[in-house]
Amino acid sequence: LFYVGALAAARLVELLLSLRGFQRLAAGGVEYWRLAAAAGGEAQEPIVLMHGVGGIVGYLPLCLALAAEHAAPLYVPLFPSCSLGVPTLSSPPPLPATALAAAVEEMLAQHAPPAAARATAAKAAAAEPAAEPAPLPKAPPAATFVAHSMGTASLAALLKARPQLVRAAEPVSHSKAPQ
Repeated sequence: LFYVGALAAARLVELLLSLRGFQRLAAGGVEYWRLAAAAGGEAQEPIVLMHGVGGIVGYLPLCLALAAEHAAPLYVPLFPSCSLGVPTLSSPPPLPATALAAAVEEMLAQHAPPAAARATAAKAAAAEPAAEPAPLPKAPPAATFVAHSMGTASLAALLKARPQLVRAAEPVSHSKAPQ
């Protein structure tokens, strides 16, 4: 019964996110929810919410608060390995840090506005001329990351593997969560 309730809650959250304009997409083996920038927010750096144990269900209020308070595009990568659900033989294992970093980079690059892509590519080329593999068709903009619980471990891995993607990072404690 617990897992049936968890599954029902997850489906309800998916429905609510869809109704609020979020799209469920995939990049580099990671599924994610994306809310396009509100009018006037296209030039703002994206916000990436990295959920913790239990999955996105407990983060719906924070997700909706971020969407309401910021015009910037909002991304929520999904980590099924730390989400409530009945594990199956086809359940994906956690992504290695390098694969996670590549997936987040691809996620941000897919939706990068052309001006931000050129500026970010120029900065990356100046910082590390030949250390990185061939650039993506669109360079990802740096983003603000909000992380909680297990999401902070994912953020730490991303900071180590692709520090140029992180403009700012804010771990969320329970006392900082929106009311």
